[in-house]
Amino acid sequence: MIKKSLLAVALASILTACGGSSDSTDTGSTTYTAIDGYLSAADVYVLSPDGSTETFIGETDANGQIQILNEYEDYTVIVRVIAGQTSDSDTAGFVTKSYEMRGTEDSTVVTPFTTLASINVMTLTDLAAELQLDEADVGGDYVNTPDGKAHLVARTLAALLDDDNDDDDADHLKTLAGNSVTYIRDHHEENGDDLDTVELHYDTDDNLSSGVRVYSHSESDDDSSHSEDD
Repeated sequence: MIKKSLLAVALASILTACGGSSDSTDTGSTTYTAIDGYLSAADVYVLSPDGSTETFIGETDANGQIQILNEYEDYTVIVRVIAGQTSDSDTAGFVTKSYEMRGTEDSTVVTPFTTLASINVMTLTDLAAELQLDEADVGGDYVNTPDGKAHLVARTLAALLDDDNDDDDADHLKTLAGNSVTYIRDHHEENGDDLDTVELHYDTDDNLSSGVRVYSHSESDDDSSHSEDD
């Protein structure tokens, strides 16, 4: 029995040394996904922990994904959505407005939610609780979730982002996100509306209204919008 145990240990050591261990899954990089809808041809950078150095990584692929070396795991991932260059799976053609999103250390997606958490210096868990949204949606890929609520809030937030979101925007954007959740509950969920067909719009005075969402692959071109007053 002792000889068999020693032999098993020896074989395990040989396999590990040769890279044959089934536990060895480190590829040296991590896949990140940029999402409003899935964002392709967005520019991706990483920002050093001290904020002094930005390093260009590349562009996202057709699924909004990009590989980032694990040597940058302590860096902040920055996604720059470029008007006329980046495509969003939520809409047809290229995006028409440039804006920036930031990642967080507790997620491998970069979304309006991670941006909100980053600029408010809070965890995605705390953000989800404050917005009363599912934590898995706030910290992950919300695009194909059944109820569509997180996706609708994210689309609304993305329209409010610009190319230089900073601390001055943080609390205001969080307030608007919370107002969006309340509006959806009061005006659409209670009516049983399909949230994938809804768009929310803030005017310059932060008044919120809703209209019909224009799909990227719409079956018809005669969708008309409507608005509802608070």
